[in-house]
Amino acid sequence: MCGICGIVNFDQGHVDNVVLNSMTRMLAHRGPDGEGINTFGNIGLGHRRLSIIDITRGAQPLSNETGEIWITFNGEIYNYKELKKELIKKGHSFKTDSDTEVIVHLYEEYKNGYIDKLEGMFAFAIYNKRKSTLFLVRDRIGKKPLFYYKDSKLFIFSSELQSLVKHPEIKREINNQAIHDYLSLNYIPAPSTIYKNVYKLAPAHYLELKIDTGEISIKRQWQCQFEPKINISYNDAQYQLKTLLREAVLKRLMSEVPLGAFLSGGTDSSIITLIASEIVGRGNLSTFTIGFDDKDFDERYYAEISAKHFGTKHHVKIVNPADFSVVEGLVSNFGEPFADASMIPTFQVSKFAKEKITVALSGDGGDEIFGGYYRYLLCRYALMTDFIPMKIKMLLVNAVKSCFASKSGDERSFSGNLKRICNLITSQEDKRYLNIIDRCGEDLKKTIYGEALLSQPFIPTLNILEGIGRLLTARNKIEKLMETDMFSYLPDDILTKIDTASMANSLEIRSPFLDHKLIEFCASLPLNFKQTLFSRKKILADIFTPDLPKEILKRKKMGFGVPVGRWLRNEWKEKCRDVLLDSYAVKNGFFNVKRISELIEEHNSCKTDQSYTLWALMIFELWYRRFALYLY
Repeated sequence: MCGICGIVNFDQGHVDNVVLNSMTRMLAHRGPDGEGINTFGNIGLGHRRLSIIDITRGAQPLSNETGEIWITFNGEIYNYKELKKELIKKGHSFKTDSDTEVIVHLYEEYKNGYIDKLEGMFAFAIYNKRKSTLFLVRDRIGKKPLFYYKDSKLFIFSSELQSLVKHPEIKREINNQAIHDYLSLNYIPAPSTIYKNVYKLAPAHYLELKIDTGEISIKRQWQCQFEPKINISYNDAQYQLKTLLREAVLKRLMSEVPLGAFLSGGTDSSIITLIASEIVGRGNLSTFTIGFDDKDFDERYYAEISAKHFGTKHHVKIVNPADFSVVEGLVSNFGEPFADASMIPTFQVSKFAKEKITVALSGDGGDEIFGGYYRYLLCRYALMTDFIPMKIKMLLVNAVKSCFASKSGDERSFSGNLKRICNLITSQEDKRYLNIIDRCGEDLKKTIYGEALLSQPFIPTLNILEGIGRLLTARNKIEKLMETDMFSYLPDDILTKIDTASMANSLEIRSPFLDHKLIEFCASLPLNFKQTLFSRKKILADIFTPDLPKEILKRKKMGFGVPVGRWLRNEWKEKCRDVLLDSYAVKNGFFNVKRISELIEEHNSCKTDQSYTLWALMIFELWYRRFALYLY
């Protein structure tokens, strides 16, 4: 895994090597094993390398035989050996055994059709000197990030924002709409970033830049189809799914460096560990788990059961997830506000695993493709109440709420969950999903904004989901939610978190559940194969029930989270007040300190759970101090 960057000067001025070097070295954590830059007058390409395949060769940027086609590549191509054999038969010659060089020759042979042949995770740039074009390409699911900036003089790209904005010509103007959406979602949805004129290339898209004219075109090269459904028996679907998943794991075991697996003791990570240990042999796979002192979030017991059952070399480390220095470091790595608190344990398990391995398998993606999230079931139940007149539903819901009015305001408590369900049932169908995932509603946002934001004509965050809705292929209302997450939550939150937290430790993460062939097959299956009224991830559970420990199958889903709400009332109580009440973002007019103070008191008194809003504001303030303060 690696880091990439590049510069195009439209005025034909030579690329400044000092600037390109500076951008490239900001990616050192993504690629500690090597550095390379190449300049071609007004074009410059940079690369940092984490050596996984062809360790002794394969340095980048890399070219074809004639030096006309150049690439800087981040990722892994799992089918590169098959592609290489095909290309050799067509007359291509190779100087390395790297997957990167295969892409160059594929581009030569198939032009834009080459992208469809790639299986893996990737973000790369190809510079065609003869045609004076630059292509940026991002993988189908969005496992590898790619940012770019363009104005009349410059085009710049990089794997990370903090590298991109090292270029002195980029004006770090804050995108206020991004703040508005961030507070609702806890991440900034693509293609936006926190900066104006800086964008994320969307998953499954490629960008073509005509260097001589500065013209840009962006096109989608893949989309998972949820319709039509295939005609297949449940037993046959189980067989094909198990075969595809085994193939997905096998491909991701390709490595010339030590490889292991994350093992939380949940169903998904246990399934991946089971398959991997069967392939490499009992006793040959290393697994990694972190433990917490808080029993509500500690999964050591279940992970150790799975490790013993599968015969892995298991490693456990107790960490303190409330270590705030981890948070402050991650703010720098993300480069823009990002408030999914599970980034903390993701970083910590990556740091621990990196002590022994360079590549780790993970169980990420199972919930999205098999309908595993509880919110999908909640929406399904809410749809079943739509025959009840709204007036009657409101009477029933208000009666339930009144019974729990004096209970704890913690959103994760029984009463908190019940109140959320009540709100969901009484909301309009087209707004239900946002009501579940929205961490700070439109009305609340207006109360916390300062003068710099109050005058802004914000587009409601709901419009993002409405825009995605016009692209969906699914017909079933629950599958529409799953497909919506594939466009948004999965790449913009989950995969952003995994990539950033792992690459901060120079660790590569591979997720077999996110194999595009597996995803396409799962999307083609009827919903009742994946989810029923009383079960989630049904087909996955039915396939692997005979092979998993009964304790894993019977346990409740925990998730890889941390008790932020509790910490804000206890371990982080003073830190919260210090950061938010002495806020530079407040001083520069972004937020209202009086209202923030009220939210802190409401949360500390357990009147309401304001943890999502307070946490998002804290992350924004830490980011602001690190990246934006000097502008004001």
